[in-house]
Amino acid sequence: MTSAAEQGMFISFVLPTKNSIPHLRSALEGVARQGYEPYEVVIQDGGSTDGTLEYLASLASTDLGYRVRVRSEPDSGIGQAYNRGLQRAEGDLIWFLATDEVLRPNAVQRAVSWYQRFPNAATIYSGVDLIDEQGGLLKRFLPPPFELLRFMQCAVFPTPSGFLNRRVIDDDLYYDESLRTCPDYDFWIRIGSRFGPEQLVAVSEVWTAALGTRTSMSFRSEAFDQFCQDKLGILGRHVDRESPDPIIRALWKTSAAGIYCWAAESVHDLTGLTPQFLAYLKEAAALDAGSPRLSYLARHTVGAAVNAQTGEVQIDASQQLARPASAKENWTVEQLGFDIFETYPHWKGAQIVRHKDRVEIHTVKDIWAYSAQFPFELDGPNPKKWLWMRVKMRVTVGKIGVAVLCAQKGSNDELVDEQFFAGGVHDAFIKVDASRYRTIAGLMIRNISPEGASIVEIEDASLVSAGRDAEEVAVRELVYRQAGRRSYAL
Repeated sequence: MTSAAEQGMFISFVLPTKNSIPHLRSALEGVARQGYEPYEVVIQDGGSTDGTLEYLASLASTDLGYRVRVRSEPDSGIGQAYNRGLQRAEGDLIWFLATDEVLRPNAVQRAVSWYQRFPNAATIYSGVDLIDEQGGLLKRFLPPPFELLRFMQCAVFPTPSGFLNRRVIDDDLYYDESLRTCPDYDFWIRIGSRFGPEQLVAVSEVWTAALGTRTSMSFRSEAFDQFCQDKLGILGRHVDRESPDPIIRALWKTSAAGIYCWAAESVHDLTGLTPQFLAYLKEAAALDAGSPRLSYLARHTVGAAVNAQTGEVQIDASQQLARPASAKENWTVEQLGFDIFETYPHWKGAQIVRHKDRVEIHTVKDIWAYSAQFPFELDGPNPKKWLWMRVKMRVTVGKIGVAVLCAQKGSNDELVDEQFFAGGVHDAFIKVDASRYRTIAGLMIRNISPEGASIVEIEDASLVSAGRDAEEVAVRELVYRQAGRRSYAL
């Protein structure tokens, strides 16, 4: 076990909590398993009544190998809770930890090794695994390098998984307590304005697992109105929306549109096609109608086109959606049997392992190489139906591409609607455009990882159809009409 004396630094975990058992217990157990000492855990309790304080008091009689310092008092929100814990912390390096997060094995030692490489970094942060209540992997997020403009537009996101360097950040190491939500948005704009990418270090490792469930506000669609209001208020403080400078004004508009695009993307992932989703889409269009991100989002979710001059959002009845817009009871589902996947000898290294309840596909090592195919045939195009191939899967290693393979007479085969998936559970809908491609050879899986072979477990496969006639278009238009324009006081 590595000592602080050998490393020359002391670490403080700052952990706010309120009525959070058993998640608090898991978070502290994750800290206790780390191979680095000594360090402290500074717990700021907001006035728990569920046995949290009794549990924390019981830790005083155990040999933890580290200090747990607890204070309980009502607070005004998450910003004040973190600030109070930070004021009590004694560490050179600060790690903000939430009760629904668990440190991965050796996370602290790995983070310390990165700090030794970048001792003047303001922050060093890693990826995060989103997990379910049983600890199963839902999704893996590896953050790209920090870019201030793209962060302001909510297009890139740093994570709280890692160190904040108290000496370097100095007076900017705090959260704004006046904000109901999103104090991290203000924090990262402040430090992103001060430090370059060499001091905001994103690491392609995973040090933390977090619950990807409704225990987090980020997984509740009803929270996004407040998220937008707070982020727009923060943005307005940092970028004067009333500035006569056209560059500053343009910066505010594109960033505000990005906030609404982020809200639309998030809500669509959570609840699908809803008036709330369409409202965010319209707000983004009113601010930045020419945004490529907005155009892609509108086209691939609701089958809409955005007029770049007027900002008008119009339903395009001829556009097949990324997934059926109708309620599930209106889908026609044909189970295809996940065990039909096959591979071929010339796909060297590809392997299919068949289990009772799933198929495990090991891809070839080369990037972009074919690895497994699910052959199926269609009787011909149906002018009244859209078709999707639905695949339920779990990517356990690397990254894969999934697409419909269309065999073209007299030319090379073509991959259509290819989508890419990394670690976690996915419910994928791949569009099958039988009106354009008369010969459908099947569903193709190929390796997308540049670091070697990938592994994916296929749990279910089916062909889903939904009406593309007037009834289907009416579903989209009804949701569109229900989405009234919203305005926010900044």
